Amino acid sequence: MSNAAKQRSESQTESEGSVLAYAKQWYHVPVLVALMAFMLATRLRALSNFQTDGGVTFRGNDAWYHFRETSYLLDNFPSTMPFDPWTNYPAGTSAEQFGTLFDQIVAGFILLTSFGNPSGEYIGFVMLVAAPVFLILAVIPTYLIAARVAGRGPALAGRHRPCTPSGDGSQLQRSWLFRTTTRPKSSSRRSVSSASLLH
Repeated sequence: MSNAAKQRSESQTESEGSVLAYAKQWYHVPVLVALMAFMLATRLRALSNFQTDGGVTFRGNDAWYHFRETSYLLDNFPSTMPFDPWTNYPAGTSAEQFGTLFDQIVAGFILLTSFGNPSGEYIGFVMLVAAPVFLILAVIPTYLIAARVAGRGPALAGRHRPCTPSGDGSQLQRSWLFRTTTRPKSSSRRSVSSASLLH
């Protein structure tokens, strides 16, 4: 074999090795982005169910509280709502003890993107999308912490839980993760299932 053929063979092997090394070093990025996209798509697929002709409809009390808090912030930025008559109705309560950082960030985003003049529909839309977006953003530091502690593979495998919305799927997943293990009948010890430890 000639020297030129050997050099081509070696350079091809080196380039294949560098591509493999590059893929091994960075495989987690596209996987993490794909998981985050799937998580966002899963949570936003029913978005139209919460949008009505008159605005938006929220599920649960917390969403309405944050909507009131953010609406107040949009009118009085950066001051938070000092009193909320709907919390602890009919007496009301001081609303300053609740988590207002979320509301401050969302109100700041709405003010910046609407140039200080947001419409009611835009406020409602941003409030509907804000929680799923915050969840997606929380994946990044969660992955980095898990990768530091357990490695990249287990950290990516641990990202499957937030991918599934709550409800029947989480019950199915819980039963899959914590299978009942029993001992043979000849054992005199009482068997304990790992699922029973959860309840």
